[in-house]
Amino acid sequence: MGRQARDRRENHPRPVQKIELNARHTKVRLALAFLFLIVGVGMIVYSLSGRPAVEAGWTEIEALSKEANCATDFTFLYPLGTLDSPVAEQRALVSLYTEACEDAYRIFTNDVEYENEHNVRYLNAHLNEEIEVDAALYAAFEEIAGSEDRSIYLAPVYEVYDGIFYCVDPSQTVDFDPRQNESLRAWCAKACVYASDPAQVDLELLKDNRVRLKVSEDYLSFAQAEEIGSFIDFYWMKNAFIADYLARRLEEGGYSVGTLSSFDGFLRNLDASMDTDYSLNLYDRVDDDKETGNPIRQAAVLHYQGGRSIVCLRNYPLNTEAGRYYC
Repeated sequence: MGRQARDRRENHPRPVQKIELNARHTKVRLALAFLFLIVGVGMIVYSLSGRPAVEAGWTEIEALSKEANCATDFTFLYPLGTLDSPVAEQRALVSLYTEACEDAYRIFTNDVEYENEHNVRYLNAHLNEEIEVDAALYAAFEEIAGSEDRSIYLAPVYEVYDGIFYCVDPSQTVDFDPRQNESLRAWCAKACVYASDPAQVDLELLKDNRVRLKVSEDYLSFAQAEEIGSFIDFYWMKNAFIADYLARRLEEGGYSVGTLSSFDGFLRNLDASMDTDYSLNLYDRVDDDKETGNPIRQAAVLHYQGGRSIVCLRNYPLNTEAGRYYC
């Protein structure tokens, strides 16, 4: 009976009662509301005043992302205020540049295989299969094929070669330096024979962004015995193609000015006109500079106009991240 009575009460709720508001403390409530409003506005003004002002002119645009991306390899400079207010333009550029850096990493990396991205790592894991790749990756493969350069096939040698830069003591280099290690020298020579022979390894371009990484049975046997997992890798050329990719994405977004430069020496100007004057400082390493104590000196200045693609070879580290590639 108690449950039935409770059910009936829930199915037939009591009528809404009218409650009259007490107006005795209206002035106090209004005063408190006004005080809270003043405090809230003050906090907003304080937070905004603490932010650095965004001014027109050349500014470094940084990618803001927690995902893997290529932004750490690049510096992107842009003259804010060219198309819109500096604040609005910076916001739009950061968003576009961040997305482009994330996409570029996924497309060109040989380190990570993504579920829905047929990148370089994916091709190395799916040999002798016809695969559709991103248009930007296909265009890079086309450019390499047109140059008849087969450096991309030296992936096994790159893996060994790169290890020498992680050594902290000269005695460790013997495991990675063919000049010191006779067995490693013989291994590299054999790997280079495979890499130089299109009959052993070759990337077929099948049109419509479809490719096939062909590897012979002989090379596959050698790779399995030597635990080789990569047959192609852009390696030193990667940032050159990424610079072009980032520039194209920015241009498609409506930004036709600015400068992209990578720590390993690739520079690309997004200048559709020939009116802008640029200056590029060229430096050199001095083994013994007793006057300044600085091992790096400015050797020359390159002056040029408009859009350019420039490659700089350095014998000194540009930043701490690149320091391991120099001795």
